[in-house]
Amino acid sequence: MSDPTNAPTITIGIPADIAKGIVFLLMAHLAFTGMDIGMKALSHDLPVVQILFVFFLGFAMVAAFRAQRGAGIAVSLKTGRLPLHVLRALLLPLNIGCVVIALGRLPMAETQALGLTFPLMVTALSAPLLGERVGPVRWAAVAMGFAGALVIVRPGFAAFDPAVLIILLGASSFALYLILTRMLSRTESSERLMLFTGLIGVAVLVVPALLLWEMPDARGWRLLALVAAGGVAGHSLVILALGTAPASVLQPFNFAQLLWAAIAGYLVFGDVPDRFTLIGGAIIVSSGLIVWYRERRKKPEPLSALAEAESAAP
Repeated sequence: MSDPTNAPTITIGIPADIAKGIVFLLMAHLAFTGMDIGMKALSHDLPVVQILFVFFLGFAMVAAFRAQRGAGIAVSLKTGRLPLHVLRALLLPLNIGCVVIALGRLPMAETQALGLTFPLMVTALSAPLLGERVGPVRWAAVAMGFAGALVIVRPGFAAFDPAVLIILLGASSFALYLILTRMLSRTESSERLMLFTGLIGVAVLVVPALLLWEMPDARGWRLLALVAAGGVAGHSLVILALGTAPASVLQPFNFAQLLWAAIAGYLVFGDVPDRFTLIGGAIIVSSGLIVWYRERRKKPEPLSALAEAESAAP
């Protein structure tokens, strides 16, 4: 009689690891949506730098914990590429600051739809900054995504809000942040990347945050806790997702952020996406899926765990 422990495993449907990675990523974007809800609710009550400081303080604490459990904080801070670390770390507060400002003026679904142009910007910047070849299909996808953004923005129409330029600036800064992440990930560990991001963010924001600090009420403290917890949980879940499933498989599920944002915007703030946001968002998602399809056909460049995690983050 055969040993049941050596019997072949029959997998029906999605492999368990892939399914687990997808669930982790969907939960991550749900956590990021919670963070966005907190940022949007606080955007009219507290200074932007105060909100950013709370986020980066939580991020730095988690990064320090990870570094201490790994090679140690002192070892993680040793690098010969400090200028690139500093430049990269400064781009993330710019990105999140733009998101906070835009969320204060735009519906969540519109903000997220325009923010999802960042993968297309990474594709466009990969040629001049990384020397990667971008073929005609991917250039067409970039142009398609830009067209989708124009549908949402509607330049020249009375509905145009200058805040859309702020979120596009945020998407651009995040694209550059990911380009630098890809450059640094060739030689730097994920703990080092994460630690420099958190510590530099705190160092840059601590003085203006304390100077402009406004004491939150009970509701404000709860929302700040939601921002910090949502951000830390989201990044942690993204790392877990990429530890169980390939980034190329998970990439399409990043667009779930747009669905969560639309639902949360309606339930919490009463925002109803207009037809231009829905059409433009669909065009941007389609263009992103084209880029994803092309990337899957290439042999992926090895990235550190954090680099992959951040490439999947909103």
